[in-house]
Amino acid sequence: DLSDALYTEYLDDRFLTGFESYPGYEYSFAYMIRAVTPEHYRVPAASVEDMYRPTRIGRGAMGQAEIEAAGTP
Repeated sequence: DLSDALYTEYLDDRFLTGFESYPGYEYSFAYMIRAVTPEHYRVPAASVEDMYRPTRIGRGAMGQAEIEAAGTP
């Protein structure tokens, strides 16, 4: 179940989102990467910050993606 974002911004090098937080509530978000050249990519870790309480932060794990040319077996 994905959470409803109050704000989203899609940039060339990142995706930003904002949402209202409530104590004890869990949030789920998903994003798709866009690659324009077949290559091996390192996907940066997702991070979360509390705008009003900067000591509350979180960071996910880095990932990898292999993009192949169309028609490549």
